[in-house]
Amino acid sequence: MKLKLALVATTALALGGVADAQADKLTGFNAWSKVVGNTVKATVDGKQMEEYYNSNGTLKHLEGGSKISAGKWVLEGANVCLTYAPGNEKECYVIEVDGDIATFTSKTHGGFRATIVQGNPNKL
Repeated sequence: MKLKLALVATTALALGGVADAQADKLTGFNAWSKVVGNTVKATVDGKQMEEYYNSNGTLKHLEGGSKISAGKWVLEGANVCLTYAPGNEKECYVIEVDGDIATFTSKTHGGFRATIVQGNPNKL
């Protein structure tokens, strides 16, 4: 009987740990609210990139340490959609944030994982 109770307790603790880990992951508006006003840094297609997302719906994109471009973002349901220049195609991503890691995933544009850096350290 003690063995059965020990197994039940161990299983409950293990499942509780999984639930806690999943509870830390944010999606949709909650995830995006952790990104807005901050910068994300990532390597995408072998190139270093940083993006700063301003609360007014604009963004600045720095690629390779020197090429800066501007764009806009909008939250559409659970997706964040980015447009980098007039006439360019809108890129929509599902976003998930776990701690200081943001994962952007798109069926049409692939995805990337980025580190969230507080504020706008490069004054983009």
